[in-house]
Amino acid sequence: MRKIVCAILIGASFFGCESEENAETNLQTTTKFEKIISDNKAKELYLNDQNTRLSKLGKTDLSLEDKASYFSITTLKNYVANLEGVANSQDIEITGVNFMFGANENGDRTVFLMPAINNSTNIYNMSFSIIEGEIKPFKQISKSLLEVENGSTDSDLILSTNGIISYNDAVVLFNEYQSKYIESIAEEIIKPYYTKSAWYSLNEINNYIDYLENVESEENITINGVNIFYGVHNSNHHRYPNDQTIFLLPTQSDNEQKGVIKIGVKAFQNILLNRVTEERNISSLRVADEFNLAPPPRDCEPDCPDDKPDGE
Repeated sequence: MRKIVCAILIGASFFGCESEENAETNLQTTTKFEKIISDNKAKELYLNDQNTRLSKLGKTDLSLEDKASYFSITTLKNYVANLEGVANSQDIEITGVNFMFGANENGDRTVFLMPAINNSTNIYNMSFSIIEGEIKPFKQISKSLLEVENGSTDSDLILSTNGIISYNDAVVLFNEYQSKYIESIAEEIIKPYYTKSAWYSLNEINNYIDYLENVESEENITINGVNIFYGVHNSNHHRYPNDQTIFLLPTQSDNEQKGVIKIGVKAFQNILLNRVTEERNISSLRVADEFNLAPPPRDCEPDCPDDKPDGE
């Protein structure tokens, strides 16, 4: 006897019910991206964040849309292309992109993007910008960072949800996250390191975008962006136990809502409300995770860098 299951596919505005065999076949037609996780895994990361982080801060009434940091596909493609151009023209070995954890002036979490290079000891992929023609490290393993002279000029290398920002703007977001989301719960969640960034290589980001474009072509939909949500790994994770992470949820505008609410977010909301069977380990939402996180993993000990403000 075949099971009949219901799942929301990205770009669909309604539940599609079909046999489990047919559902699995349809999901397997698309070119793979190796860091796609299951819908239930995305739900687990999201609920872990709610239960172990936000609940301790009294932030239990935020909507799903309020928690999302959105970047359009076009914006991401242009940003990566710009980094590749900088790497070639200035002979900089950019290893990838750090999705930096930040908080805005209202205390709401956000994500901003920075290019990464290997630090001198190759322990982690260090963020950086270019100020007056020189590489300026943005050491995200530090507890806090200092604004720098001439750091208020945009260099086209740091991308926020509101567009390009300066080095000093990024410092403000970074320090605000430290204050609001690390120091405020450090007595309850005692860890040798608190994650502040998630890294993908340039190839991985390009491959994920290619993957989504293949989904568009095969399913005749338009994926216009990616929502970034915070999550937390399980306490028994092999490398990042109880560490903060993020995951990427592709989305399509809902014309009825004029793009304010995105299809994909709606689908994820239904999964959070247990409207999708718990038995199936499918990836209908095409959520990407499995980032390299920083500060460094614990296997750097006893030679881990000091967690001090930059410049000390």
